[in-house]
Amino acid sequence: MPHAPTAPLAQPANPADIAALVRRENWPTRLAMLRRATEQQLEIAMSSPAWADMGEQRTALLADIQAYMAERFAWPGELQDLILKAYQEDASQNDVRALLDFYGSPDGQWLVRRFQNALDKVEQKLQLDARTLITHWIDGLSTAPAAAPYEPKPATIWRPESTHATQCAHALNTLVKPDWSRQLDGIKIAAIGRISRLINSLPDGEARRTAFLSRLKHEITYEAFEPTLVAALCAELSEPELVRGLAIEQSPARQALKPIESRLAQSFGPRILAWQEKTLMPGIGKRMQDARRAAVGQSPAR
Repeated sequence: MPHAPTAPLAQPANPADIAALVRRENWPTRLAMLRRATEQQLEIAMSSPAWADMGEQRTALLADIQAYMAERFAWPGELQDLILKAYQEDASQNDVRALLDFYGSPDGQWLVRRFQNALDKVEQKLQLDARTLITHWIDGLSTAPAAAPYEPKPATIWRPESTHATQCAHALNTLVKPDWSRQLDGIKIAAIGRISRLINSLPDGEARRTAFLSRLKHEITYEAFEPTLVAALCAELSEPELVRGLAIEQSPARQALKPIESRLAQSFGPRILAWQEKTLMPGIGKRMQDARRAAVGQSPAR
């Protein structure tokens, strides 16, 4: 979905201030994590039986895709231009100055480079674990000789076993649970489309789909992943760091920025998604298609 421009800004932000804010918000590192997450998704997809016949060509293809992604994600480069343009069009000078002041403070720098970076790593783990599980289920369900009903495990209530784990669980529930739950919903929707395409032609396709939907409902939830998420965050942040991070996040200075950052997120999200759909993924898709054609002795697609 293309980005819809907002109304003209009363006072557009100064380009030098925007450039300084991009550095303080650590955008290069954030985008490097997005790149790695995309690479991991492709590695999961290409570990399926559908790619088993590629042998060493699969390894060469992955290396080719990684080189292509390094070019696309290079900083400075096209993504830097995209981020700068978003600020120029959708952030006022007052917005940028408020963000600059906060992220230029010791608390702001610690939050983005330490606390938020830790949360980003745990978020990436959640996405990777969910997609890995789903790919494994899809491979098994689409190749099984017959459909088998899904039997949910008895419901259990997980509770942290230490003060550190309790703090981590509280931080995750307070700061990210709703957003991460929505991300899982998006992953499930994409998975339903994948399994439907694979099993629609099978005589028992509907039974397989029903079992898959039930498994998604019960096992791809925030609550199902919570123990591993808490353990991952505990490995990243100490108890004093968690206390500091929550105090900063809940401070009046930080809360005052939330409406600005929420509005800007609605600008960045569609822009990055459009870039992925129009630039990144077509290039990856062509490389995968050409590798497939080469494996059977055909010339690359034009």
